[in-house]
Amino acid sequence: MNIQNIKIYPMKHYLMLLVCCITLQSFAQLASNDMTSVMEEVTHSSTAKVSKLNYDLYIGKGQIGKFKVSKTVQGNTVRYQAASDATIKILGENNISYTLDCTLKNGILVWSHVKVYKNGKLKDDTKIKWTGTKYHIDKNGQVESRTEPIHIPAIALYFDEPNSNHITVFSEREAVEKSFKKQPDNLYKLTDVGKNKGDAYNYVNGSLEDVTVNYVVTNFKAVKRK
Repeated sequence: MNIQNIKIYPMKHYLMLLVCCITLQSFAQLASNDMTSVMEEVTHSSTAKVSKLNYDLYIGKGQIGKFKVSKTVQGNTVRYQAASDATIKILGENNISYTLDCTLKNGILVWSHVKVYKNGKLKDDTKIKWTGTKYHIDKNGQVESRTEPIHIPAIALYFDEPNSNHITVFSEREAVEKSFKKQPDNLYKLTDVGKNKGDAYNYVNGSLEDVTVNYVVTNFKAVKRK
């Protein structure tokens, strides 16, 4: 997907323990019960091209879980799927899992569904559907609409380094626009529009090597499998 010069639109955070849920979104996606490690791969068929990435999740030097994401291109349709699973020991032990499934057609987001679970119970559920004239957005039962098309969701950042130094992306979970801007140290920073504090994306030769999510309590990091 070419994201040069495209104005696009991304995640808002829980406090304390629920902050951990959001980290899994920034890290944040291919729903599966098997979180077995797999190296980055690209698979071709006669009709589709599938790319897969796998990341380990850390707090400090301690691994807390795994995250995997896929991109499937078939004709004018692009589908992203992702899943993460982590056990976080902050104010007790909690299991946090996350899934994402979103589809773009002709460069426009037409469907997205993000779910976050804490200890097996659904804590966050965001659905976005394009009706042809506007988006129907359902965030945990609260409904809103948006008329401006969304061209690239935040999950696309895992597969495509921007050709522009400053773009706007759209968070599938939070359903809000975010700024994605290249910094002097060549890292990209993902922030809420108009704010400075945010998540750091590190690309090497166009490939996203790691993401550091900055929160009040602690930092979380996703590191790509070698």
